[in-house]
This record gives sequence, structure tokens and C-alpha cells, in this order.
Amino acid sequence: MRYSDVAILLRAGTAIPLYEETFRACGIPLLSSDGETFLDSTEVCGILAFLRAINDPWDDVALFVTLTGSVFSFSPQQVAEVRLKAPDKSLWEGLTVAAREEDAAAHAVKTLSRFRILAENLPIPKLVWEIYTATDYLALESAADPNARNNLMKFYAFARRYSRSDGLFGFLDFADRARLSGN
Repeated sequence: MRYSDVAILLRAGTAIPLYEETFRACGIPLLSSDGETFLDSTEVCGILAFLRAINDPWDDVALFVTLTGSVFSFSPQQVAEVRLKAPDKSLWEGLTVAAREEDAAAHAVKTLSRFRILAENLPIPKLVWEIYTATDYLALESAADPNARNNLMKFYAFARRYSRSDGLFGFLDFADRARLSGN
């Protein structure tokens, strides 16, 4: 019997996240049809947060998601400690202070700063691909979920279809509108 021989039908979609979490924890690959698109997947939300943190490092939510994601692997406790480095300022400012003392914070600042420069000069698809390759994002996310690579490649194809030249901010707005419309 193969995994592809099995289907689970649920009366309501409310239990889908529990099943997905359980299957992934057991290393069982799955595809679910819960009305969400690849743009709603955890790994694509992660790359979108990474892009938001590049676009605006003072976006504390995007930076938190990026720091605790697979590329930097900060724990929430570590992020809280970084935040306390500059308590009346943004998380980014706390991170830059922490970077003077901590290698992990210095690596995060250096990486995000490098991508901020690239974002000004690269077309969006090349920027996305550079993030995938330079940070091992594809491999890191695929190790946790076999379907993640498919979703990330769909996101790359989505980025390639973006034809406007209004930069990263415009692309993020485009992605938000596509996600909200279910496309």
C-alpha cells in the first residue's frame, strides 16, 4: 500500500489543521483540499514574511516571523531578549544592538541587509530565487514537509508572473490581493 492509495474525507474543515499537524509530525506526506491556496501554506507565508522584513525591517511582526523561521531559527525567548536590547524602539533596532554582541543576531542583520540591497536591484523572481538558494530555504522547508517544495516552486512561478516594475512593495501588495481573492 502506498500513501497515494489513501484518502481521508472529513465532514467539516475545522479538523483539517489537526490532521495536517499530526501527519506532518509523523512524517506522512499529505495533500489537503481545504479551500486554501499555496499562498496560505506555512512555507509561503514564511517567505512572504521574509520579503516583508526585507522591504520594511521595522515591521515587527514580519521580522518576528522571519527570525523564528527556518532560516534563522530564533526561539520566541531569544526574540524577546533581542527586543529588550532596545525596549522603546523596534525589534529591528533591538536586533542591530544585539548584533554587536551575538553571532546569531549579527548573521540575521547581515543577511537581511544584504537582501535589502538586492531588492533594490533585482527583479522579484531573481530576488526570490536568491533567497531560496542563499539561505537554503527550499531545503530547510522541504525537510519539514515534503509538499513545501511544491508550494515554494508555485510561489516562484507566481513571482515570475508579476510583471509590474513597482518593486518589492508592489509585489507584496499583489501577493496580498491574490491571497485574499483565493487565486
